Amino acid sequence: MYTALNMELDIVRTVLKNEVNEVSVCVDRTRESDVFYTLISIAAGPLRKEIAKRMATTGLFVSSNDFVGSFTHRDSLNLVFHYNRENHFLNKEILYAENFRDRKRIAINFLTAMAETQLDGDIGCLLLTERNLNIGPGGKVYLNYFLDFKELPVELSGEDGGQDSFYLKAAEFAFGILSREYEAKYDGQVRDYPNELRLFHKKMTFKTFHSYSQIMAMIKGMSDVPREQRRGIFRLLDKLLGARSFVAGHTMEVFLTVVVVVTLCYLGYNLAQWVRVTRDTRENTFFVGLREIGEVYLADEEA
Repeated sequence: MYTALNMELDIVRTVLKNEVNEVSVCVDRTRESDVFYTLISIAAGPLRKEIAKRMATTGLFVSSNDFVGSFTHRDSLNLVFHYNRENHFLNKEILYAENFRDRKRIAINFLTAMAETQLDGDIGCLLLTERNLNIGPGGKVYLNYFLDFKELPVELSGEDGGQDSFYLKAAEFAFGILSREYEAKYDGQVRDYPNELRLFHKKMTFKTFHSYSQIMAMIKGMSDVPREQRRGIFRLLDKLLGARSFVAGHTMEVFLTVVVVVTLCYLGYNLAQWVRVTRDTRENTFFVGLREIGEVYLADEEA
């Protein structure tokens, strides 16, 4: 039992426990309700001090609507969050994603939920796990705070630590939502995905996402019904139609290009002809000398 923050927190379930921190689900015995809370107890000395420092200097967790407060107990720093009923995302996603339009909405909902936590960087990465991500009716995405600080992806390095890793991981999760049906259809071969998804993947590969808004803008710009790549003769036909459309839209440029190419070919042909004629003329006019006319021998008599 923990008495703090005007509550009497009683542990009803332990989610995880290790040498770094413990995460539990609690109830407040001072209130008759079915409201639950998530309690994170950080015991590791250096980490405890770093988290306390960030909370004091950068407002870590304070901006999150789910954050209730913090307190110390013996040698641990304790963080209290509102607990949300678990409905794990990866298990229930398919129930709310009948088509690509639904998947776009869910991906946006995911990014919105993450943005509302005001967490990013190394701590934000701890939220991007299956145990924290949940989905409800209408594709609403919501979070729990079962943070395992033992899984920090990078060394704690100040408030900006792990930003690139975080936005890459968030983009990868959003891409997974969008590409789920194509992943099964094409056995995970991204080169066979629709062009919009291939472009998204390329941006991830080059780590060009540095904010939630950049990822959201990419998703919102996608068609509700992505056009899949066609194969064989159909792909060739698409290329021909594309070439036709290009020519129709760039008539003057194409005309001038053709004129230049024809002119160069004509000049090249004439140059080749001139070289050939010059060579043949030299070969046919080479004089080796006359040595005999009729029966008269013209060579040197002494020879």
